[in-house]
Amino acid sequence: MDIRRAVSEYVTLGDALFHRLTSHEATMLTPADLQMLRVQLYILDTEAKSLERKQNENDATNPPAA
Repeated sequence: MDIRRAVSEYVTLGDALFHRLTSHEATMLTPADLQMLRVQLYILDTEAKSLERKQNENDATNPPAA
């Protein structure tokens, strides 16, 4: 599976999880479950920001040809 498809599938699953988190079902989560979710989101956010910075640096050093 290519990475773009993996991201798309992750977002789809994340949307479904969001809806479940806003339902009564979410009350069954333990503090450990919530912490695990927060840590995973933090890791993904940190890595996405790092990748975005790298891409912006590459764009700045390699402007498109005219």
